[in-house]
Amino acid sequence: MVFREPARQHARGSVRYGPFPVRTRLLIFSFAALLTAIVLTFVALDRDRLVCTPGARCSLSNTLRTQIHTFPTAAIGEVRVDVRSNSKGVPYGVIVLSLAPTQEFRLSQTSVEEANAVAARIRARLAAGQKVDVEVGGSWWVLALAGAALLLCFSLVAAGLRGFGVFQLDIPSDRSRLRVQRRLLGIPVSTHEVSLEGVTDVLIEGGALDDAWRGRDEAPTPAGRLVLVDAWGAVRPVTSTVFPGAAVHLRAACALRAILGMVPQRGGVEEHLASLPWITTSPGMRAAFSFIGATLGALLGIGLVAVGVLLVGGLQPSDSDTWVFAVGAVLGAPAGVVFALFVTRTRPPT
Repeated sequence: MVFREPARQHARGSVRYGPFPVRTRLLIFSFAALLTAIVLTFVALDRDRLVCTPGARCSLSNTLRTQIHTFPTAAIGEVRVDVRSNSKGVPYGVIVLSLAPTQEFRLSQTSVEEANAVAARIRARLAAGQKVDVEVGGSWWVLALAGAALLLCFSLVAAGLRGFGVFQLDIPSDRSRLRVQRRLLGIPVSTHEVSLEGVTDVLIEGGALDDAWRGRDEAPTPAGRLVLVDAWGAVRPVTSTVFPGAAVHLRAACALRAILGMVPQRGGVEEHLASLPWITTSPGMRAAFSFIGATLGALLGIGLVAVGVLLVGGLQPSDSDTWVFAVGAVLGAPAGVVFALFVTRTRPPT
């Protein structure tokens, strides 16, 4: 009997190349910069407007809150300025409208000079029976600081997430090419192909990444990319540029070599990957990072609680309610410690 020879099986498969390591420290600072920008924006845009019609009513509105307070114009008994000082000892003024019998409305804080000038204008117009229409609070230079903090956040995120995403490496059944698809958050953004004709090896081309946020004594971020080597020694890069990390490239190279049926070599990528030590952090450094995490967590917690209360209209930037600091610190500090311990845990090389 004549038997047909079975069709030859060709290599095919897929390799997930990535995700590449991120710089957690920069991402933490970027989150702090973002929260700072949000808080500064609220402070900069917090502006009160008082409109009083003689013989009728007054309306007090705020740019950040939808609630409008109304009361009879004749109910205003006193217009005074309370002078306070912030945490750095810088004085500021708060205009207070005293209504009979004991109700008070406090306007947004501003400089002492502006508060006195606006209060004098309100008194003069009320005494003359004229319409009052004044605005107080807000600051354009604080809004500029918020914009600078937001730009700082974007810069830190760009540096921290450099090389963000993964590559899907697919080898079809005919083994003629390597299909390389880059994905961001699971969404394909680009695709190209690299010929596999004559390929005899898969290696790592080393490199480094540098940016303005690298410390003076900090080495450039290790980086690399996969390259295919053919029988004539020609190199075919899998990606157009290098990406951060070391072990991530070695893992992809080992997986790709296995699919292509390449035998591990002495001193090759398989041996190099096996020799990489796990990432560990000394107990002293973990304690230091935990302290930093508790401090940053408390500050971020205070900021988040303050922003939340501002959104619901329960707090004004001129207020200094201690419960906001207490609740924010109690919630944020433990979260910061847990995050610091998680980041500094013993983990595989990247």
